[in-house]
Amino acid sequence: MDITYRPAKFEDLEDAERVVQEAGNELRVRHGRRPWPAPPPIAFPKFCLAEDPDGLWVAEHGDTILGFGFSWMTETFWFLSQLFVRPETQAPGIGQALLSKTLIQAERDGAATLALITPAYNIASMGLYLNNGLYPRELLYRMTAPAQAVAQNLVDAGYDSTPIAPWTEPDEWTGRIDQELLGFRRDLHHKFLLGGGAARAIRIDRTGRAAGYAYLSAEGQIGPLAIALGFRIEEPYVLMATQPFGNWCNYLPRTPSFMWPSTNGERNGKQNA
Repeated sequence: MDITYRPAKFEDLEDAERVVQEAGNELRVRHGRRPWPAPPPIAFPKFCLAEDPDGLWVAEHGDTILGFGFSWMTETFWFLSQLFVRPETQAPGIGQALLSKTLIQAERDGAATLALITPAYNIASMGLYLNNGLYPRELLYRMTAPAQAVAQNLVDAGYDSTPIAPWTEPDEWTGRIDQELLGFRRDLHHKFLLGGGAARAIRIDRTGRAAGYAYLSAEGQIGPLAIALGFRIEEPYVLMATQPFGNWCNYLPRTPSFMWPSTNGERNGKQNA
């Protein structure tokens, strides 16, 4: 099969995210998980493509997209957001080739840490990442809890929550919290979320000082959440990286692709993290 690898374009993103859905659902169903009802939204990859296009690549045969690789960088931290190949065309080498293309971004910008998040049952892909120097560092859990219980836990723990109005630039307190918990700032991602990438944004205060933040999607999914509240385990994931980083006792990503938001959350009075 003649496969071409090229930088992604804006018009590729919807087809690319359908590849993500197909490949992700094949893995999920095979391991007894519920399939995603829709492709991931294109808002964040579209945002990243405009900011730094070097992290988005497609593999195609003729006019058909077979695979999608998507990475982003902030400061010296590189993150593999998505790496998926159509289930029926997962020929040897496509995933590695796409990964190698996205790693050009890391090499160009002098990344000190490379990382990704993948389901703990995604054994085949974990082998690929191990071969590229990314090792399991933290076990993460996708968790759910009744929305009312989450709100009550905030009150009982002495926290105050205040909605954040949309703004074009993150404030200094978000950068301080990210630096304390993760070891780097995420100003670009706050800019995306506060500019409409999330349905709601909340500042969490304790004793009059900013202690955390939370973003909520229109579907009721929480994340990023930079504070711990208490949920039940829904699904296990593994953080893989070239070296340890951050304080993962106090930071909850929403989905593996961003450490960020998705529209695949659940309703029924539950909050997802």
